[in-house]
Amino acid sequence: RGMAQMLQGQRIGIALNMGVGPSAMLVPADAVDWLAQTIGSDPEEVEGQITELTPPSGLPEVVLEALDRKLATATGLAVEAYLCGVTYEGGGRGHMLAFVGTIEGAEGALTAAVNEALVFSGVEAGTLDVAHVEGGDPVSERVAKVGLRFDLPSPQMPQKPGTNPGMDPDKPPKLH
Repeated sequence: RGMAQMLQGQRIGIALNMGVGPSAMLVPADAVDWLAQTIGSDPEEVEGQITELTPPSGLPEVVLEALDRKLATATGLAVEAYLCGVTYEGGGRGHMLAFVGTIEGAEGALTAAVNEALVFSGVEAGTLDVAHVEGGDPVSERVAKVGLRFDLPSPQMPQKPGTNPGMDPDKPPKLH
């Protein structure tokens, strides 16, 4: 995302995975510009009073799969996420992905990740509201009751110093 935005409008393409296998590709400058425009738009912030939360329904399977793949890369940014149906005051209906326990400063990255999942799912004009809630409050309890849960990966705890291979002076690596 960042690379495409930096190169937008400069008539420069991107070479990906060159020399490492069948995934190698050249992305032409026009495609880089399209990518930057498509994923670079900032989400619109709106306020609305929620009147009802329900289990999600009617979302294409491809959207659920795209969200699952994208959220699997959000290591340590939030504890979990719940996808819910939502009704707003005035009768507006849609879906909301509520992140629970978002770390401070990660809201924008998570919202951008959801936007990318929607864009690349192939569903035209797909929208999904995103909310960030604290764990243990009434809203997080309600979304946990009705929503479809997505577990976000936890960061791996670093090993104790000296436990990596070759780091213990009493057990030096065997070189052949």
